[in-house]
Amino acid sequence: MRVFYPMIVLVALALVQSLQLWQMDWAGDRVWYAISADPFESRRFALKTAALILAGIMLVRYTANRRRLSVLVHAIIGVALASALFGIARQGMQHAPGFGLPLLRPGIGYGQFINKNHFAYLMEMAMGLVAGVAIMRREKRERLLIYLAAFLLMWVALVLSNSRGGLLAMVAQVVCAPAIFLDSRPRGAAEAKSWTRSVAVRAAMIGAMLIVVAAGVVWLGGDQLATGASCTKARAAATSGDLPG
Repeated sequence: MRVFYPMIVLVALALVQSLQLWQMDWAGDRVWYAISADPFESRRFALKTAALILAGIMLVRYTANRRRLSVLVHAIIGVALASALFGIARQGMQHAPGFGLPLLRPGIGYGQFINKNHFAYLMEMAMGLVAGVAIMRREKRERLLIYLAAFLLMWVALVLSNSRGGLLAMVAQVVCAPAIFLDSRPRGAAEAKSWTRSVAVRAAMIGAMLIVVAAGVVWLGGDQLATGASCTKARAAATSGDLPG
């Protein structure tokens, strides 16, 4: 529970900054002043952070044993897997507004989300959980192929969503996963300087995985990413052209 103490202090600070200190009449209107330049946003930030703290405390409280934590992890993976299947089906089959949900429009968002970056966030969270479960669970290796299939499906959906932020986060996961895998392997004192601890081997593994991921991204969604980058550059050029010189 101590991990939440800094966030609780931050919420208290935001609330103090949003408190009304004094009032004065200004052009017939009563104006009140606070420490914060925007008391409404400070109070809004405090309420949002307090909600996150409450969710975190409940998560720690109700996942106190391994079975409950496993149920939660697999529930997130299941939701993400269903979302990935729905997103791929929607991309290939939707030709008119409404695809199970009335507000979904062709070419806008991905999966059940209006914002494609929200979909990418769900995929990244689930992909990290899948990789962690597959790497750290040694007693049930027969399920490794199931986790691998789920990971690949979510990866394909993430690439097809055309979220550049999601792809950047995926690259970060690819960089961190080999280090977690190599450090999780049991080894004795005699293996302290074995190849699994070699920086060169780790760098080679990370480089190879990055090449595979980059090739897969280009193969699956290269045209979409290029189009998105071109549109972004065009909008930036138009915006800079509208600015006064």
